[in-house]
Amino acid sequence: MELSDQLQRIRPPQIEQLSGVAQVSLLGISKEEIQVLFDPEYLNEINLTPVILQQLIAYQNIVVPGGAVTAENSRYTTRAGSQINSVEELERIIVGMRQSSGLLSFGGA
Repeated sequence: MELSDQLQRIRPPQIEQLSGVAQVSLLGISKEEIQVLFDPEYLNEINLTPVILQQLIAYQNIVVPGGAVTAENSRYTTRAGSQINSVEELERIIVGMRQSSGLLSFGGA
C-alpha cells in the first residue's frame, strides 16, 4: 500500500475533526481519472448536447461542506452531495427519460 493511499484513508475521519481544521488537502499525489468519450450522433438521438452532458455529470459529482456538529467533546464535519468514484457510478447517472422504457442512465439502460 502506498503512503498516499494510507494518508487518504485517515484524512477525513481523523484530521478534519480537530478543532480549527476545516479541510485537509493532499498535494502531489496522483489520482485516477475517468474520461468520458461520447458519440455525438447518440447524444443527438437522446436530445442532449455535450454541454448538457457535462453539466449532468458535474451536478451529480459535487460535494460541498455542510458545517460541523459537536457532541460529547467530538467534532463531526458534514458534507452534502456525492462524488463519482467508479465507472459503475458514472453509468448510473440519469440523463433523461424515454417514453417506452422510462429512465435513461448514462450507461444506456
